[in-house]
Amino acid sequence: MGCGQPFWSGFTGVPILEKPPAFVECHLIDSTKAGHHLVFVDEVVVDARVSQEPEGRADEATFWLKELCEKAFYGG
Repeated sequence: MGCGQPFWSGFTGVPILEKPPAFVECHLIDSTKAGHHLVFVDEVVVDARVSQEPEGRADEATFWLKELCEKAFYGG
């Protein structure tokens, strides 16, 4: 991986990082452009795993991903 973080192969073969607080493995069904954004429609193939419950606002947990490396994309 670009960050040098440990990972394992998910059900679909995609790399899944070990350290993020949660993940959902999905299969892309469709995508469409909406203004300046792309909207992805996915089907969940493996239920979410939450390894660390967030304290405070749940959306603040996305900032934990900043700690992985400078190349980590954490939304926005």
